[in-house]
Amino acid sequence: MEKKKLFLVGCLLCCLLVLVSKELFITENTRETEISFPSIDIQINEKVFTAEFNREHVMFPLFMYNKMLYYPLTEESKKLLKISEMTSKDTNIIQLEKEDEVVSEYRVETVAFPNNENKERNLTAIISDKNLIMGEEIIASNSMQYPILEYQKVFYMPLTKEFVIDIMKGSYYWNEDGLVIIFGV
Repeated sequence: MEKKKLFLVGCLLCCLLVLVSKELFITENTRETEISFPSIDIQINEKVFTAEFNREHVMFPLFMYNKMLYYPLTEESKKLLKISEMTSKDTNIIQLEKEDEVVSEYRVETVAFPNNENKERNLTAIISDKNLIMGEEIIASNSMQYPILEYQKVFYMPLTKEFVIDIMKGSYYWNEDGLVIIFGV
């Protein structure tokens, strides 16, 4: 009887160990992380993203990770930041460069939801292995506090004060309506 109890306890411990190691393996390999939508309105250059519109209607929404605002790097969204992406020989690098051209019309990529059930979104992103570089400056990498994230197969960059102010020569401030970020002031 005593041997049966020891055998059952051993089996339970093995099962528990397998479940825990499987969970660690999945987390380690996919490097998924939780994100959230900002609860404030955000203005980037002349475009205002209200919290509700961003959460419910924008296809590639702004989101928060580690208390930092993240911005999608789609072709359309790069126009608003006055940046473009250069081709890099290294597939592990996303190389950005400043654009002098002012965007005449920025069109937010939206998605229409047929009913309220579809407003719920997956709020997990993947920490990317890629490095984000502008000139000689490393803006984000997986070893930094604010890495590049991937959400819905689109790369997202952190809009840190250092990037906005030091690299893009912009401004980053709060007003009564929310966060205001202006590029190339």
